[in-house]
Amino acid sequence: MLAQNISDRYQSAEAILNDLNNLDKHQVTSSPTVIQTPSKYTQNQPDLLRNYLQTISFETVQVNTRGQIINRETRQAQCFTEILPGGVKLEMMKIPGGTFMMGTDEVEIERLRNKFNRDWFKRESPQHLVTIQPFFMSKYPITQEQWKAIASETSLKVNDDLDPDCSRFKGNKNPVEQVSWYDCVEFCRVLIPLNPLME
Repeated sequence: MLAQNISDRYQSAEAILNDLNNLDKHQVTSSPTVIQTPSKYTQNQPDLLRNYLQTISFETVQVNTRGQIINRETRQAQCFTEILPGGVKLEMMKIPGGTFMMGTDEVEIERLRNKFNRDWFKRESPQHLVTIQPFFMSKYPITQEQWKAIASETSLKVNDDLDPDCSRFKGNKNPVEQVSWYDCVEFCRVLIPLNPLME
């Protein structure tokens, strides 16, 4: 869905759903093993970063407009497992940095304005280069168990108190919900001192 060339992306929601429904048939069955993050990290030992990360392999597929798989590729990613208070695991994936053009060129903006008779397409201009630095992101949505592990440790507080039991649909493995943007920022701020890799 995020291919650089628009022609390589899914062309309809139906194609996406079809591919998702067939995912289990083509999914790689081997589950990657990740290493536990060492408990100490110092800026004086940048080479230690290599010992934190585990390289895993995964498969991507390319589909045509009918949702049929036309190409498969094996790719690699780096990850590590952070051990939160209480021994709760949080799997983190390294998202590589990169550069891309943001915005729409003037010719396309004019075409869209004429087609839809809307001036707000002008907001897509000017095109400009955007650079994203590498960062780490949770492999899965943050669970209530992971949220509680951080929110219950008031000694880790940076700015704001977090409600450890805020979710409406209870279950340790369920995603946390009923949290604000500011709550999420606080959660991330607490994670950084636990492991500076995530800074």
